[in-house]
Amino acid sequence: MVEDQPPPENGSTSFVHRTERGELSMWLAAPTVLVFKYRGYSDATYLPFIEGVYERTLATKQSPRAIFVDCEEQTGYDSAFRAGIADWSKRIALPQTYCLFVKSRFVAMGIAIVRLAVGLPGEHAEVVTQRVAFRAKLEAAVQKSRALQASA
Repeated sequence: MVEDQPPPENGSTSFVHRTERGELSMWLAAPTVLVFKYRGYSDATYLPFIEGVYERTLATKQSPRAIFVDCEEQTGYDSAFRAGIADWSKRIALPQTYCLFVKSRFVAMGIAIVRLAVGLPGEHAEVVTQRVAFRAKLEAAVQKSRALQASA
């Protein structure tokens, strides 16, 4: 069973996609900062959800856009999910900051190798293995986004 929570009418910027094996929560932490939080196993049913949330939140925003992805509680994913995320990443206008948080350096190294092998752009992509580093980068992006929004 797949369950999506569509955007509420009150303008909330928090979205959840659930399957029997996993969950993805996405939210705007600031006007131009989108956060993903994976739990459990991810499959291809996540892709339309991710694309839809991105279109509703960041697609039309000007830089500096940022995406932060917390994969610490992600237990795995299928090959269709991996291929779909790679294709989607190639199609979107990449944000200024793209930061992934993973459990281990081994996983981080694997991501770097896959990115090179499939030709994904990596100028603004970073993989971190410590939550404190992830949070610091996220907080800096949130502050920058809010400051730019306030001055606009």
